[in-house]
Amino acid sequence: MISKQDARKLTADFKSKLSPDDISYKSQAILETLTETEVYKSSRQVLAYSSFNREVDTKRLIEVCIRDNKEVYLPIVQGKDMFFVRIDKTSKYIKSKFGIDEPIYDSLLDYEKTVKTDADCLMIMPGIAFDETLNRVGYGGGYYDRFLKRHEDLKKLAIAFEGQIYDELKHEDFDIRPDFIVTEDRILGL
Repeated sequence: MISKQDARKLTADFKSKLSPDDISYKSQAILETLTETEVYKSSRQVLAYSSFNREVDTKRLIEVCIRDNKEVYLPIVQGKDMFFVRIDKTSKYIKSKFGIDEPIYDSLLDYEKTVKTDADCLMIMPGIAFDETLNRVGYGGGYYDRFLKRHEDLKKLAIAFEGQIYDELKHEDFDIRPDFIVTEDRILGL
């Protein structure tokens, strides 16, 4: 069993060896698989995220979601809370304190204030590492765990490179797992 700290180190080492072409190629393969899933096709809203730090590139994913007429929301962090704000092709962004692109906040477009049910919504989760039983190691802030406690009915799908998947990770009872993980090679959880 790999500790969270060791998983973060191993994944950082793995990602440091990925070239920009590797990231682009693998991200495209993940996008093509994800958009063919029934969970994606049946979702009206998508809670996505802005990739950074050599993650699966989400820029094209966000463009495809908008093209597919999905309502797309991206997170912003305020204090210890995370909110999702609706975006479109014209949205403007600022860098967060973590160096992540965040949409400029408009409370009128806040997911929790505008969407009445989580049943038609798909959350695409980031993560540093995952295991074969869908456990997830995040960045350690607990933002997704806290948000998901308020939205237990959301369908949760993580995207990751195959090199971020381990046999077994140490996890806590409060860690919320995705329902599925899409890599460039397979879908876990189906």
